[in-house]
Amino acid sequence: MSRLKSESNRLLDFMIESKYEWPGGYRRWAAMADGGTLCAEAIVEEQELIRDSDDPQWRIVSIFVNWEGGPLTCDHTGESFPSEYED
Repeated sequence: MSRLKSESNRLLDFMIESKYEWPGGYRRWAAMADGGTLCAEAIVEEQELIRDSDDPQWRIVSIFVNWEGGPLTCDHTGESFPSEYED
């Protein structure tokens, strides 16, 4: 298994364990290798595809919280969520 795939799977496991940042319960997001973003629900729903695919759209490169700025839309579900500290 490649180092990139291994890291993506480690981040996937982390996201599955806890969809929310603690303390505070803030929504976590996954940044994908193709520049997309996925919400935690999409990550859990598509975990098998993420684990098995070599496609960059399914490779997680980081986990983050959308603290400030505009809302984020999940590229998989199409659902939009405001930032945690909306303007």
